[in-house]
Amino acid sequence: MFRQVHRRYDFFNHLFSLGNDIRWRRKSSTLLEFDSRDLILDVGAGTGDFSIAISRQSGAKVIALDLVPEMVERYRVKIDKKGLKNFSATLADGETLPFTDEVFDGVVAGFVGRNLLNLKQALLEIHRVLKIGGKVGFLEFCRTRNLLVKTLNWLYFRTIISQMGNLLLPRDLRAYTYLIDSIEGFYSIKELRKIFTDVGFLDIHYHQFNMGTVTLIVGKK
Repeated sequence: MFRQVHRRYDFFNHLFSLGNDIRWRRKSSTLLEFDSRDLILDVGAGTGDFSIAISRQSGAKVIALDLVPEMVERYRVKIDKKGLKNFSATLADGETLPFTDEVFDGVVAGFVGRNLLNLKQALLEIHRVLKIGGKVGFLEFCRTRNLLVKTLNWLYFRTIISQMGNLLLPRDLRAYTYLIDSIEGFYSIKELRKIFTDVGFLDIHYHQFNMGTVTLIVGKK
Protein backbone atom coordinates (compact mmCIF):
# COMPACT_ATOMS: atom_id res chain seq x y z
CA MET A 1 0.00 0.00 0.00
CA PHE A 2 2.76 2.46 0.94
CA ARG A 3 4.47 1.82 -2.37
CA GLN A 4 1.27 2.95 -4.04
CA VAL A 5 0.98 6.22 -2.10
CA HIS A 6 4.65 7.15 -1.56
CA ARG A 7 4.44 10.15 -3.90
CA ARG A 8 1.49 11.52 -1.88
CA TYR A 9 2.67 10.35 1.54
CA ASP A 10 3.55 13.78 2.93
CA PHE A 11 0.34 15.19 1.49
CA PHE A 12 -1.67 12.44 3.23
CA ASN A 13 -0.07 13.22 6.59
CA HIS A 14 -0.66 16.96 6.31
CA LEU A 15 -4.21 16.45 5.00
CA PHE A 16 -5.31 14.13 7.81
CA SER A 17 -3.87 16.34 10.53
CA LEU A 18 -4.55 19.74 8.93
CA GLY A 19 -0.80 20.31 9.11
CA ASN A 20 -0.59 19.60 12.84
CA ASP A 21 1.63 16.54 12.32
CA ILE A 22 4.51 18.97 11.69
CA ARG A 23 3.93 20.63 15.06
CA TRP A 24 3.56 17.29 16.85
CA ARG A 25 6.91 16.07 15.55
CA ARG A 26 8.67 19.32 16.43
CA LYS A 27 7.18 19.37 19.93
CA SER A 28 8.11 15.72 20.44
CA SER A 29 11.67 16.42 19.31
CA THR A 30 11.94 19.12 21.95
CA LEU A 31 10.46 16.95 24.68
CA LEU A 32 12.87 14.08 23.96
CA GLU A 33 15.89 16.30 24.68
CA PHE A 34 18.48 14.52 22.55
CA ASP A 35 21.79 16.30 21.97
CA SER A 36 24.48 16.56 19.30
CA ARG A 37 26.49 13.64 20.70
CA ASP A 38 23.63 11.20 20.27
CA LEU A 39 23.07 8.59 17.58
CA ILE A 40 19.34 8.22 16.91
CA LEU A 41 17.41 5.57 14.99
CA ASP A 42 14.14 6.55 13.32
CA VAL A 43 12.07 3.38 12.80
CA GLY A 44 9.51 3.50 10.01
CA ALA A 45 10.90 6.86 9.00
CA GLY A 46 8.84 7.26 5.85
CA THR A 47 10.02 10.36 4.02
CA GLY A 48 11.96 11.62 7.03
CA ASP A 49 9.97 14.38 8.70
CA PHE A 50 10.60 13.07 12.23
CA SER A 51 14.30 12.51 11.46
CA ILE A 52 14.63 16.09 10.25
CA ALA A 53 12.80 17.49 13.28
CA ILE A 54 15.02 15.49 15.66
CA SER A 55 18.25 16.56 13.99
CA ARG A 56 17.29 20.23 13.70
CA GLN A 57 16.32 20.38 17.36
CA SER A 58 19.31 18.50 18.77
CA GLY A 59 22.04 18.29 16.13
CA ALA A 60 22.06 14.51 16.60
CA LYS A 61 23.07 12.08 13.87
CA VAL A 62 20.01 10.17 12.63
CA ILE A 63 19.78 6.81 10.88
CA ALA A 64 16.40 6.35 9.21
CA LEU A 65 14.95 2.89 8.63
CA ASP A 66 11.98 1.92 6.49
CA LEU A 67 10.72 -1.25 4.84
CA VAL A 68 9.50 0.42 1.64
CA PRO A 69 12.22 1.13 -0.98
CA GLU A 70 10.27 4.04 -2.46
CA MET A 71 10.02 5.70 0.94
CA VAL A 72 13.75 5.34 1.55
CA GLU A 73 14.47 6.86 -1.85
CA ARG A 74 12.15 9.81 -1.22
CA TYR A 75 13.83 10.27 2.16
CA ARG A 76 17.23 10.47 0.50
CA VAL A 77 15.98 12.88 -2.16
CA LYS A 78 14.41 15.14 0.49
CA ILE A 79 17.61 15.20 2.56
CA ASP A 80 19.72 15.98 -0.51
CA LYS A 81 17.40 18.77 -1.67
CA LYS A 82 17.51 20.40 1.75
CA GLY A 83 21.29 20.06 1.89
CA LEU A 84 21.10 18.41 5.29
CA LYS A 85 23.95 16.48 6.94
CA ASN A 86 24.13 13.85 9.70
CA PHE A 87 21.57 11.60 8.02
CA SER A 88 21.66 8.14 6.51
CA ALA A 89 18.95 5.69 5.45
CA THR A 90 18.59 1.91 5.70
CA LEU A 91 16.10 -0.41 4.01
CA ALA A 92 14.99 -2.94 6.64
CA ASP A 93 12.10 -4.33 8.68
CA GLY A 94 11.33 -2.55 11.95
CA GLU A 95 10.60 -5.91 13.58
CA THR A 96 14.07 -7.28 12.73
CA LEU A 97 16.53 -4.42 13.15
CA PRO A 98 19.89 -4.99 11.37
CA PHE A 99 22.01 -3.56 14.20
CA THR A 100 24.06 -4.94 17.06
CA ASP A 101 22.92 -4.66 20.67
CA GLU A 102 23.06 -1.36 22.58
CA VAL A 103 24.28 0.90 19.77
CA PHE A 104 21.78 3.82 19.80
CA ASP A 105 21.35 6.64 22.31
CA GLY A 106 17.75 7.05 21.25
CA VAL A 107 15.10 5.50 19.02
CA VAL A 108 12.02 7.26 17.68
CA ALA A 109 8.99 6.02 15.77
CA GLY A 110 6.43 8.44 14.41
CA PHE A 111 2.99 7.21 13.31
CA VAL A 112 4.33 3.78 12.40
CA GLY A 113 3.03 1.64 15.28
CA ARG A 114 -0.33 1.02 13.60
CA ASN A 115 1.42 -0.41 10.53
CA LEU A 116 3.52 -3.01 12.34
CA LEU A 117 2.40 -6.63 12.20
CA ASN A 118 3.79 -7.28 15.69
CA LEU A 119 4.19 -4.13 17.77
CA LYS A 120 5.63 -5.96 20.77
CA GLN A 121 8.33 -7.57 18.63
CA ALA A 122 9.28 -4.19 17.20
CA LEU A 123 9.54 -2.72 20.71
CA LEU A 124 11.68 -5.67 21.83
CA GLU A 125 14.02 -4.91 18.95
CA ILE A 126 14.09 -1.21 19.85
CA HIS A 127 14.89 -2.14 23.44
CA ARG A 128 17.70 -4.43 22.26
CA VAL A 129 19.48 -1.81 20.13
CA LEU A 130 19.20 0.96 22.76
CA LYS A 131 22.15 1.65 25.03
CA ILE A 132 21.60 1.37 28.77
CA GLY A 133 19.95 4.66 29.72
CA GLY A 134 18.85 5.23 26.12
CA LYS A 135 15.45 6.69 25.37
CA VAL A 136 12.59 5.71 23.08
CA GLY A 137 10.03 8.20 21.78
CA PHE A 138 6.91 6.65 20.28
CA LEU A 139 4.55 9.16 18.62
CA GLU A 140 1.20 7.77 17.58
CA PHE A 141 -2.57 8.21 17.40
CA CYS A 142 -4.13 6.51 20.42
CA ARG A 143 -7.68 5.41 21.06
CA THR A 144 -9.40 7.66 23.57
CA ARG A 145 -12.09 6.76 26.11
CA ASN A 146 -13.47 10.31 26.09
CA LEU A 147 -16.85 9.94 24.38
CA LEU A 148 -17.01 13.54 23.16
CA VAL A 149 -13.52 13.42 21.64
CA LYS A 150 -14.21 10.00 20.15
CA THR A 151 -17.39 11.33 18.53
CA LEU A 152 -15.63 14.41 17.16
CA ASN A 153 -12.89 12.20 15.75
CA TRP A 154 -15.42 9.94 14.06
CA LEU A 155 -17.21 12.88 12.50
CA TYR A 156 -13.93 14.41 11.32
CA PHE A 157 -12.49 11.26 9.76
CA ARG A 158 -15.66 9.68 8.45
CA THR A 159 -17.26 12.82 6.99
CA ILE A 160 -14.78 15.63 6.34
CA ILE A 161 -11.67 13.56 5.59
CA SER A 162 -13.60 10.95 3.61
CA GLN A 163 -15.15 13.64 1.42
CA MET A 164 -11.80 15.37 0.92
CA GLY A 165 -10.23 12.02 0.06
CA ASN A 166 -12.94 11.18 -2.48
CA LEU A 167 -12.46 14.57 -4.09
CA LEU A 168 -8.67 14.81 -4.08
CA LEU A 169 -7.41 11.22 -4.06
CA PRO A 170 -10.01 8.94 -5.62
CA ARG A 171 -7.38 6.46 -6.85
CA ASP A 172 -6.03 6.01 -3.33
CA LEU A 173 -9.36 5.35 -1.61
CA ARG A 174 -8.17 2.04 -0.08
CA ALA A 175 -5.07 3.68 1.35
CA TYR A 176 -6.74 6.47 3.28
CA THR A 177 -9.60 4.18 4.35
CA TYR A 178 -6.97 1.89 5.87
CA LEU A 179 -5.36 4.83 7.68
CA ILE A 180 -8.67 5.87 9.24
CA ASP A 181 -9.49 2.29 10.26
CA SER A 182 -6.04 1.78 11.79
CA ILE A 183 -6.32 4.97 13.85
CA GLU A 184 -9.72 4.01 15.24
CA GLY A 185 -8.58 0.46 16.03
CA PHE A 186 -5.23 1.16 17.68
CA TYR A 187 -4.33 0.82 21.35
CA SER A 188 -5.27 3.17 24.16
CA ILE A 189 -2.53 4.86 26.19
CA LYS A 190 -3.15 2.43 29.06
CA GLU A 191 -2.70 -0.55 26.75
CA LEU A 192 0.45 0.88 25.20
CA ARG A 193 2.01 1.58 28.59
CA LYS A 194 1.48 -2.06 29.54
CA ILE A 195 3.19 -3.24 26.36
CA PHE A 196 6.13 -0.91 27.02
CA THR A 197 6.36 -2.22 30.58
CA ASP A 198 6.20 -5.85 29.46
CA VAL A 199 9.04 -5.23 26.99
CA GLY A 200 11.21 -3.86 29.80
CA PHE A 201 11.16 -0.09 29.41
CA LEU A 202 11.46 2.02 32.55
CA ASP A 203 10.31 5.50 33.59
CA ILE A 204 7.43 5.35 31.11
CA HIS A 205 5.53 8.60 30.73
CA TYR A 206 3.62 10.38 28.01
CA HIS A 207 2.69 13.74 26.52
CA GLN A 208 -0.65 14.27 24.80
CA PHE A 209 -1.61 16.43 21.84
CA ASN A 210 -4.82 17.10 19.93
CA MET A 211 -7.24 16.59 22.85
CA GLY A 212 -5.49 13.37 23.80
CA THR A 213 -5.82 11.59 20.45
CA VAL A 214 -2.09 11.88 19.69
CA THR A 215 0.44 10.73 22.25
CA LEU A 216 4.21 10.73 22.64
CA ILE A 217 5.13 7.79 24.88
CA VAL A 218 8.64 7.96 26.31
CA GLY A 219 10.57 5.18 28.01
CA LYS A 220 14.14 4.41 29.04
CA LYS A 221 16.23 1.26 28.98
